[in-house]
Amino acid sequence: RGLGDVYKRQLSRREYWSVGEIASVLGVSSAAATKAIARLERKGLVKRAENMMDRRCVDVSLTRSGTETLRRTG
Repeated sequence: RGLGDVYKRQLSRREYWSVGEIASVLGVSSAAATKAIARLERKGLVKRAENMMDRRCVDVSLTRSGTETLRRTG
């Protein structure tokens, strides 16, 4: 399984995550997390949204398609 699978599994544990939280949990740099998230977003598996409390931050969450893909690939 690829790193994308790891990201999707981590994202499924909560409604949303910051890029920094994802990087920290997975033990990668923020830049590496950002690149992986961008790939998953292009595939329609995750979405990014501006954090309402801090506009400098971005919240990342699974899309419906991402959740279904994760469920199928388990």
